[in-house]
Amino acid sequence: MKYSRIFAIILAVLLAGCFQAGASVPVTGITISPTSLSLERGTTAIITITVHPENATNKGTFWSLSNTSVAPVRASDGMVGGLSEGRAVITVRTEDGGYTASCDVTVTSPSLGCSVGGGSALFGAASLVLLAPLALLALRK
Repeated sequence: MKYSRIFAIILAVLLAGCFQAGASVPVTGITISPTSLSLERGTTAIITITVHPENATNKGTFWSLSNTSVAPVRASDGMVGGLSEGRAVITVRTEDGGYTASCDVTVTSPSLGCSVGGGSALFGAASLVLLAPLALLALRK
């Protein structure tokens, strides 16, 4: 009788440990989208990350950049800005498990919207304002 009571207590304690509400769900990976990005200087884009599984207990992440002077990123929403020409790698690492994902960012000069030799020509309003006086001068001659 005494042993059966002890056995019942031990069994109850073990079963209670197995069915705890709020058991920790470990991170199994992370994905980033896009994995490569091309920006013109002065523009922005959004990088999204997904920690797996969706119900992971600790979805905390650390963001790091190989070159903050090229493409800084705001970790709160993944907004990347093209600050100066060059290349940078944005890496995100999970707090739980240390899983990583990276996005390769290339920042280029803004295009002027004009291509010579078979391309298209696209002029913004500012270009028209600058070119209008030249066109008038050409018509007077």
